Amino acid sequence: MKLYVWVDPYQVAYGGSIIYAVAETQEEAERLAVNAPVFWFGAYEAGTVNSRVRALGDPDRILDLPCAECYEHKE
Repeated sequence: MKLYVWVDPYQVAYGGSIIYAVAETQEEAERLAVNAPVFWFGAYEAGTVNSRVRALGDPDRILDLPCAECYEHKE
């Protein structure tokens, strides 16, 4: 298993987006990612990634598990 990370896969006004998926393969990670629910500051927001992004492309990072990462957003 690996952690697949896409940075800014879709635009957010005055912010950023990031998708994390844990999977055995990149293809599985992409399937999981596009069907993932979207959260906003920890609270569920209706809709999924596939309503926001057209194509993911290659992940920005692929990390071995176990791992950890922190995302910071500033204006």
